[in-house]
Amino acid sequence: MAKFITRTTQVSLPSPLDLIENKVLQKAESLLAEGSSGVCLELASGDDVTLAGIAQGPSQRVEYSVPGCRGALIVYGSMHFSTQRLRHDWELLASLAVKELELRRTTQSLLEANDQMLALYELAKTSATSLGVETLLETLVAEASRLIECQSCMLLYKDTASQAVVGNVALRSELFALASTWQESSPERNAKIIRASETTLGVDVGLVSLVSGIETFGTLVVAEQPGQRIATPKRKLMDAVASHFGGLLSLSAMHETEVQTAILQRDVETAGLLADKLMPTWTPEVAGIEVAARSDCARLASGDFFTYAVTSYGLVAAVGDVSGKGLPAAIVMAMVSSATTAAAHRYDQPDPTEILQAVHEDVFAYLSEAGVFVTLVIATWDAEQQSLAVANAGHSPVLLASKGFVRAIAAQDPPLGVLDAIDSMPEIVPFEEGDVLFMGSDGLAEQENSDGKQLGYGKLESLVAGAAITSSEALVEDIFAEVERHGHGVAQDDDRTALVVKRKQEI
Repeated sequence: MAKFITRTTQVSLPSPLDLIENKVLQKAESLLAEGSSGVCLELASGDDVTLAGIAQGPSQRVEYSVPGCRGALIVYGSMHFSTQRLRHDWELLASLAVKELELRRTTQSLLEANDQMLALYELAKTSATSLGVETLLETLVAEASRLIECQSCMLLYKDTASQAVVGNVALRSELFALASTWQESSPERNAKIIRASETTLGVDVGLVSLVSGIETFGTLVVAEQPGQRIATPKRKLMDAVASHFGGLLSLSAMHETEVQTAILQRDVETAGLLADKLMPTWTPEVAGIEVAARSDCARLASGDFFTYAVTSYGLVAAVGDVSGKGLPAAIVMAMVSSATTAAAHRYDQPDPTEILQAVHEDVFAYLSEAGVFVTLVIATWDAEQQSLAVANAGHSPVLLASKGFVRAIAAQDPPLGVLDAIDSMPEIVPFEEGDVLFMGSDGLAEQENSDGKQLGYGKLESLVAGAAITSSEALVEDIFAEVERHGHGVAQDDDRTALVVKRKQEI
């Protein structure tokens, strides 16, 4: 802005004429060249700005006016100029000044828009899947402050448990209170503007919800610069920023859920693998019998189990089924399986009820507290006496096949975890050459086909009945193959377990 000597003091050329200062001075000097003694501009303040020459003597006053610029030109001297010409020339200069002002404003707007585009570009590069919520909020609020150009900016996440603020942090508590009230009032999606006169902050405040789909993830709060209003363009910008933020926070929440789900799935897989490791991968070799077993879980972790132990007198074999499915059932299964194996090695007499009683005492308190129960069948084989004994606590199916006939061995006790005491005698089972003891889980018989029909216990019995002419291992595989065939196209809904003990035939 150029300064010139006036009648009173130094003043500036009025806007927007200051933008074309050289052209204004050149025009004033041309009037001097044509015979005037001085040229001044009359300001709205009452001051006169001397543009050229000396402001004294007779004068000629001409008003000029164009949209955005008006004033009066005073030409001194005895030379008389055409009023129409002077008005025309100075209105041309005023119009030029107005155009220059518009050009500069447009240029500034374009520069600001370009800055906003760059900020939006940087914002778009923010990866919601590589940042936690806290870090993401800090990143977003910094970008929002740069983009919106406000005094202070705050982001609150969902129930206000997480927040981030940049700019004038002294406003934090007031902005937090406004945002909390806004969130509790079930706000609309579009921005709400609270004018400076309506708050204790003395500045305009804008609030807009961060929404993605039908879910609200938080609130964007903007405190405007002192003396400035949040106008429609900035309000629209706030809506756009909030919409983008809502999408990013939605992605972040989805990513966090996926990470937690992946961690849980990994933990379940690990627990399932550890639990499965408790089941024997070896086949016992005991005089007079052959043994085979298999267990397929319906989920990542199984609630079924089998176990066996070679003892001084022969063999202990057991099958159990925990109520429920998934990881909780697998945890209980691991405990009961371990207790069964330990008890089998602890007793040197072929009495399955002693082993069952020991397991019950070990696990009852835990099962009762957890609200679960376990069906368990234990068989002992005395190789010297060539006798088989069975203790059954609520388990099914337990089948004995002899000479083509099959009968079920009923439970003598309730499942473990139901009553605080069990007391029964073992069932001594005649076990001749070719006879088969089958201990399975209900997931075999209850597998449904596409019509909703179960395989059924009758089918299992018919398969076991023909076991005299096949090996124990072949019988197990035949049963699983039949279950798969029956349930073709239907997802496995329950764990499947089978353990077969077959009396060898003497050659």
